[in-house]
Amino acid sequence: MTTNLGFVEKVGNLYRKSVRDHYNPYTHFDWPDALADDQPWMPPDLLSLYGTPFYDELTPRQIAALSKWESINFYGLIIHGIREVIEQVILRIHTPAFAHVSEYLHHLIGEENSHMWFFAKFCLAYGGKIYPDRGFSLEGGMAQPANDFLTFARIAIFEEVVDYYNVNIGKDRSLPPIIQSINTTHHRDESRHVAFGREFMRELYKKVAAEGETATATAEAHLRRYLAHCIDIFYSAPAYRDAGLGEPFRLRNQARRAPERAAFHRKMLARTLNFLVGEGIMRAGEIQ
Repeated sequence: MTTNLGFVEKVGNLYRKSVRDHYNPYTHFDWPDALADDQPWMPPDLLSLYGTPFYDELTPRQIAALSKWESINFYGLIIHGIREVIEQVILRIHTPAFAHVSEYLHHLIGEENSHMWFFAKFCLAYGGKIYPDRGFSLEGGMAQPANDFLTFARIAIFEEVVDYYNVNIGKDRSLPPIIQSINTTHHRDESRHVAFGREFMRELYKKVAAEGETATATAEAHLRRYLAHCIDIFYSAPAYRDAGLGEPFRLRNQARRAPERAAFHRKMLARTLNFLVGEGIMRAGEIQ
């Protein structure tokens, strides 16, 4: 890969910011012994049933339970997403094609490991579990440029989706302080990761584009499927079951397709889609 000096300079700035903002995650937070089940753990408008007739039928106790278990689901998604980030970065770090970003990638791995630890601690301490991974795999047989691009594109997309939730949860003063704190801290670190992800996507996409229209069309189709997956995973039958809601699998499918939810999906993905369309990586169009 030809080195883009402007890109290298931007990564250097992110590296220095990582050094300046470093903290010890094991002493950074004040963990309470327990969290009350009858208070919100997530803003109502981030709940997956919000705005639908299903939400209108819930009692205040059920809304509180849904808030708890959708929080556990959300942090579990982050844990599994981080695991993929670390695995994929370690596969590539200090290989020739990634030598120019390896120094920053060491910081990214360290920060992501910290995030995985404190989100896992939250899930286990206050939910007693981490929900299983609902992973999404790359298609086989892809050329290396497309494989590298789609791997890091998915990482960047997921980080932006997570950050949308982090920002809105972190600024909600009605939530327990530990919830505000872990989301605010994650947002601060992820703002650097998102900036890196966008710049790196631009760099990696150049080689995909050089392979022609078939390669770019395949990449776009994969990203559309992944963006739909990023919506799907917030509708969790296990979370509905733990919240005491009836027919959780049927509810998941009905809520995911509820017309009232389309506006939220657009809002959640707006920043990401605007970037991808603006860069010519995807064409404009609804994610179903």
